[in-house]
Amino acid sequence: MDLFVFLLLLTSASIVESVSLAPKNIFTRLQFHCEYKTNELQNTSTCVIRDFHPGTSLFHIENPENSTRLEFVNSQHVRIPKAVFLEVPSLESLNLSSTGVRRIQKSSFDNAMCLVSLDLSHNLLQIIAKSTFKRALNLQELYLDNNQIEVVEYSAFKYLRNLTILTLNDNRIKYLSDHAFEQLSNLRTLLLNNNAITVISSALKPLLSLETLTLDNNALHYVRIKVLNKHLRHLKSITLRKNAWICAGMKIMTDYLEANMVRSDLEDDGQEVCTQDEDVMLMMNEKDLMEIQELSVSTFVNPAFSRHFNKKRSNGVYF
Repeated sequence: MDLFVFLLLLTSASIVESVSLAPKNIFTRLQFHCEYKTNELQNTSTCVIRDFHPGTSLFHIENPENSTRLEFVNSQHVRIPKAVFLEVPSLESLNLSSTGVRRIQKSSFDNAMCLVSLDLSHNLLQIIAKSTFKRALNLQELYLDNNQIEVVEYSAFKYLRNLTILTLNDNRIKYLSDHAFEQLSNLRTLLLNNNAITVISSALKPLLSLETLTLDNNALHYVRIKVLNKHLRHLKSITLRKNAWICAGMKIMTDYLEANMVRSDLEDDGQEVCTQDEDVMLMMNEKDLMEIQELSVSTFVNPAFSRHFNKKRSNGVYF
């Protein structure tokens, strides 16, 4: 009998030991605890998550203060972690800057109904596909600067009717679809410095509330002022340095901006380089070139030009 009990205890011990050595359940959710960062001036508290693991899809965020602001530090993501919107259902601000994000899936923002601010700057994005942010209907601020974006597809920002700030500085954008900014009628700030954009005019048409536009260091030859005059009625500031301006076109632009009291960096730098090269003009966008030719020989050239546009703009009557 004693021998039987001994064998039974030995067998039980072996089972316990084998269980303790078994690998952890692969479906166990990793725990991430918030470190809180406060901003007393704005009266906000941000949950900071550190050392988030690449590819982690099952996780739980311990957020006892119920912060609606989330920031990842020293973390890596291949794509947008969709689960954050389930873990923090009232998430309003998400900062994924410098986390190595390479792509945005179509379903990334399916549960982002409360999201107001999204920072994806300093990542590895190459394309903004059509209707990428379709479900983030309340988004107001979107930061995409310092990526590797080459393509902004047709209707890339469609449905973002509440967006007021969009930054695309320091990317590789060469071409913008005429409908790239479709439905962004409430956008007030658009930053496009340090890209390789050659044509911009038609893409600006939906931006009826735009106040600040930056276009420094691109490959532009002209910005069509009939588009500015008809659609960008609230424009207050525009930066234009370091482009490939056609001299006749630059004269027309500066006259228009001055006449309508739109602040421009061209006013501060009388040495901005322009070209009269006919070969360059032959490669220009046809509508841009036609407008330069029309206004260069018309009676609307300064000073009559300025009076004409002031009159048209103030009366709400357009070309």
